[in-house]
Amino acid sequence: VLYGRRILVPSLGDGSQPLVTLLQAHGAQVHEMPVGSIHPLCPPTLCETLAHASFLVFTSKNGVHCFFQALNRHGRDTRCLHACTVAAVGGATAAALRTYGVQADLVPSQAGTKGLLDTLRPLLSPSHTVVLARAAGLLNDAFTQALSQLCHVQTLAVYENLPLKPQQPLCEEIDSVCFTSASCAERTISILGAERLRTLHLFSIGEQTSAMLQQAQLTAQQAPQPDFQSLAFCVCAHAQQHFEKE
Repeated sequence: VLYGRRILVPSLGDGSQPLVTLLQAHGAQVHEMPVGSIHPLCPPTLCETLAHASFLVFTSKNGVHCFFQALNRHGRDTRCLHACTVAAVGGATAAALRTYGVQADLVPSQAGTKGLLDTLRPLLSPSHTVVLARAAGLLNDAFTQALSQLCHVQTLAVYENLPLKPQQPLCEEIDSVCFTSASCAERTISILGAERLRTLHLFSIGEQTSAMLQQAQLTAQQAPQPDFQSLAFCVCAHAQQHFEKE
């Protein structure tokens, strides 16, 4: 379906590799463009913060992996989580938790922060403390603000998402871009510019990524579910429609 298509995939570390594999399996020529790297952090207050947590919330696979690295550095293990209700933003994040022997108590049926907020809302009260294990710099985003209206919120910065500049010149014949996160979208806009991106077919993995693109007045086709398989399906469906029109 994607034979002859040249698709750019901005990436953070090796997190986009499953999408690259899916697109290549459908015949696409895929160009990865690293725009960021994940650097684990070890918050000094991790154990103290967990001791007061009613809910421990993970909003990405990176957050899961870096959290457990930090937990190990503090000489602790999953027993620290016995008093917490553990929530994951979606199925992929829940799967990452299972690799550490942790079964998420809450996973929204509609993956994403909106679905997670809707799942948490009826369970929260002002006496609860929600701990968010996530990237540094996300202290006052819309998700955190919404939770703060319901309960006390603390953020554990367990990793940094550091920007990278492309090491190789981009292929001028790129016809599409697949965005797998809001930060990938933001950095690609700064690298390529909104004007160039408007000449390409844009695809987004979810609502936050689409919102970031909309801030630059860019419109993307959004995957029906925020996962790589749905994003690849979205690209294939678009290509099929375009082929039929031709």
